[in-house]
Amino acid sequence: NRSDLGIRYVTAAGQDLEVLPNTGDTPWTCKILRSYKDFLIALNVKRGGVEYSNLVKWSDAALNGQVPSNWDYELKTNLESLSGENPIAEMYGPIVDGLALGDFFIVYGRNETWSMTYTGSGEDVFTFRRLFGEGARGPNCAVDVHGVHYVFGEKMLFCHDGTTLSPIQVTTNGRNVYQRIDVTRQHMAFASHDVDRSLVLFCYPTKGSEACNEAFAYNYTTKTGSYIDLPNVY
Repeated sequence: NRSDLGIRYVTAAGQDLEVLPNTGDTPWTCKILRSYKDFLIALNVKRGGVEYSNLVKWSDAALNGQVPSNWDYELKTNLESLSGENPIAEMYGPIVDGLALGDFFIVYGRNETWSMTYTGSGEDVFTFRRLFGEGARGPNCAVDVHGVHYVFGEKMLFCHDGTTLSPIQVTTNGRNVYQRIDVTRQHMAFASHDVDRSLVLFCYPTKGSEACNEAFAYNYTTKTGSYIDLPNVY
């Protein structure tokens, strides 16, 4: 997915990326595209030249190896499709990311975290509920580790299981992520899971750097963290 070009796909037998079909008559793009159960979830949608920064849009359920047959909200209202959309009107600020967590899909705003739960009903396919007053810094700032999300938040690093939020202590030897990050390039920040070392890396550019040159490495087994240098990761 690219927010300026739209969604592309390739089949198992294909070799080239092609424009995703069946997306409707009015062209639209999204900033974030994720999968959840048998659905594609589009977040932060632009349609007809208008940005709907808090809109969640989902496809009809797709069969294995196939693209969704439609994204038509009108078919959903007639119970002919599971596709639909929902603007999270109560969310303050834009949706910046989303990630599945067990049976839930978690929608991250910059200042809030919401859950999206599959009901199986054709009338209300998903229900939405506000979880926390803390969100993600941007795309790719949340990772799933054994049923727990570790999140590079706007104000703190934290982890949660969909019910309980736990802040992560970041001040070590005088260093602090939020004092060192270059806020003009904060869109480059991301989180990454190092499985072999049981680490979550919260990566960011420090002031004056043009790429992510530092990370807070959190060991979720020992619940300890330390700072490491990165070789200008883009």
